[in-house]
Amino acid sequence: MRPWLLLDALLEAHWHERPWEEELRARGLTAVGCVACCARVRFGSNQDCFPTSASYWINLFPPASVPDGFAFAETFQEAAAQRQLQQVPYARLEQAAIPADADLFILAHADARGLLDRHKNPLPEDWLLSKALPGRVRLLACNVDGAMYRLAEKLLAHGERTVVCATGTLSAPAIALLVRQWTQARMFIPFERWLWQIAGEDTAEGGARRLTVFDEFTLDASPVSHWHEAVWDDSAYPNRANLERTLERDHDQFEKVCATVLQGSALWPMAYDYLFPRLLRVAENINHSAMRRLQNHAPERKTPDLCLALAESAYRLGHPPQVAAALVAALQSSTLSLLRRYKVRRCPPRCAPRRWVC
Repeated sequence: MRPWLLLDALLEAHWHERPWEEELRARGLTAVGCVACCARVRFGSNQDCFPTSASYWINLFPPASVPDGFAFAETFQEAAAQRQLQQVPYARLEQAAIPADADLFILAHADARGLLDRHKNPLPEDWLLSKALPGRVRLLACNVDGAMYRLAEKLLAHGERTVVCATGTLSAPAIALLVRQWTQARMFIPFERWLWQIAGEDTAEGGARRLTVFDEFTLDASPVSHWHEAVWDDSAYPNRANLERTLERDHDQFEKVCATVLQGSALWPMAYDYLFPRLLRVAENINHSAMRRLQNHAPERKTPDLCLALAESAYRLGHPPQVAAALVAALQSSTLSLLRRYKVRRCPPRCAPRRWVC
């Protein structure tokens, strides 16, 4: 998968206004899939991220019979027949009653002044801001001199959850392809994950790699997303002692978390490193069979916390050489704090390894 560059919403404005896509390409960092500006990361189940209604679209392009026009209605006939995509006339947007969780695609030409109508005249600045819009707006128009960025920021201030816009030029055929692809994928994958996926496959100019996301960003919708949220956000990070006490009291929950960690593949490395040593400590107290299973599956990448937990379990099983090896590994780690080094070194050999953990 191609990584995203997430620019946190708390960063100053000039961070979001930089042409990141161009700079990354100029530096040869083409592996970055997409850029998310003003990002407010969310975690949740897949169901939370999927729209429950059809996608809607507004066509501000001239008809195909005139220069710079395009026949979007013909392109979307199949999706319209399956009620996946519904057109909203430009003049009736206010009366359309679009559901709050729907995607609204706005297909238009644009210049440095903003969106243009079918006659290439600039639309009033408050045209969108004065309407009741769904929470997810997709501005599929060329971004000239940052005009779409400015409109996206105004829409966020207006209360939109997510705005997707172009970073540069978007061709009409590319716009049509993007909308059609999304209507086929929308019930199976969150938009951001889909955009990440197709950006890696798209090599054409004016395609998916020309899109960026503003504001709410679904970083993870997997069944283990709550653990990923815990290690992503310090304020949501569970207190170590509280987590261990909870798992000691609730054996069913302990078994579930243990199974998740032993399977391992669904967890981020950060979440894995956070959970493994805590499970090992709990297992030492309540389930020695699970403790041995965890010991046998200990990762090669050993954090100081894991080394100390392994020292505890080795001590419990009566293996002094393994205790010594785990403590040496912990002391050699560049991430072990000076305070913890001091406490480990001054602990007398007769003390239980539990005392080694700060």
